[in-house]
Amino acid sequence: MPKSEPSKRDAFADEEEDVYMMAKSYFDLKEYDRCAFFSKAGKSPRVVFLHYYSRCVWMRVNAVRFSVFADLDLDLSTLN
Repeated sequence: MPKSEPSKRDAFADEEEDVYMMAKSYFDLKEYDRCAFFSKAGKSPRVVFLHYYSRCVWMRVNAVRFSVFADLDLDLSTLN
């Protein structure tokens, strides 16, 4: 029986395993912008999903963060 070649899908998945693990580590640490940066060149479905999901979460976190600052209504001219 001839030795089978690894499928293209398996080889591609192995290539992106490091990218996925790095991006997932940043996502788990809530470093969503770094996760999106490291996963932007990904081609496998799970890396692409992680990229777009981390961008979405990052935008949501920043929107909440900036809306809190906007609600404070600070007068910055008094800080001089």
